[in-house]
Amino acid sequence: MQTGTLGDVRMPTAPIAPLAAIDIGSHSALLLIAQYRHGHLDPVVDLARTTHLGEGVVASGQLSEAAMARTLMVLRDYGQILSQYGVDHPVCYGTAALRQAQNTATLQQRVQQELGWSIRVLSGEEEAHYTFRGATAQIPAGGAVVIDIGGGSTEVVMGQQGHIEASWSLPVGAVSLRERFEICDRIPGPIAQAMDVYLAQVFQSIPATTLPLLVTGGTPTTLAALMLNLATYDSRRIDGHCFELEDFEMLYDELNHLSLHQRADLPAMELGRAMVILPALRLLITLMRQLRSLHLTVTVRGPRYGILL
Repeated sequence: MQTGTLGDVRMPTAPIAPLAAIDIGSHSALLLIAQYRHGHLDPVVDLARTTHLGEGVVASGQLSEAAMARTLMVLRDYGQILSQYGVDHPVCYGTAALRQAQNTATLQQRVQQELGWSIRVLSGEEEAHYTFRGATAQIPAGGAVVIDIGGGSTEVVMGQQGHIEASWSLPVGAVSLRERFEICDRIPGPIAQAMDVYLAQVFQSIPATTLPLLVTGGTPTTLAALMLNLATYDSRRIDGHCFELEDFEMLYDELNHLSLHQRADLPAMELGRAMVILPALRLLITLMRQLRSLHLTVTVRGPRYGILL
């Protein structure tokens, strides 16, 4: 056992308990268990499970009973994992779906009653702040633009030397975009054009930049896994993977030629990701064009990392 000193007395030092965060998003719920060492978070467990919590929220303004049941089932599983690591009270937060839904309190109450966890609903500004903090914590000092493509919103944060200079929390994400344009399988050319026009309007307030781009979220990590021909998710290989804009355009064309079932069968395709990968790609391509940037770097460290720092 490690020991510490108190005067001349050697005192045992208890192991530092791990930290944990659960991100309840519109498309998936994420679990991070990490040790804080030397000013950095060292992930021990980093999981994502598809919930489709935001399904139908754009049209109805409500979290459906089925979506809440799926989310609770995932959270129960996470609770069992957390207990194995001695974590009783994770930092639990929600993003776009819980900001937009009128019955968010229903899910909060059920989670509190069953698991004893309080779900904090982040504002768009808070989500952008934690996204930037998590994504930039381990990069050299300098400026960056951090992009987080979620299911119901997209955060874009510009900053220098660890300080945010401007941020945008935009009410469009992979799930909401798919629902708005009623995409079930492939995206026909006219729909893609209409989507691009809509996205250009959403992003029009964001200025072009010469700063390097960092992108986080399930879409870019899945795309990196596809480009690397990974059979399973490997965060160490995905983190830091670089893309050119033309890579995304090529991937969009290739994936749009496949049926939904064919996309779902790709080895690196996360369960449920095949349904939203195409609208998310169109979003990412349009945003890169708006920023006038030809390349970016993928980071696995999003707001769940930032909220623990």
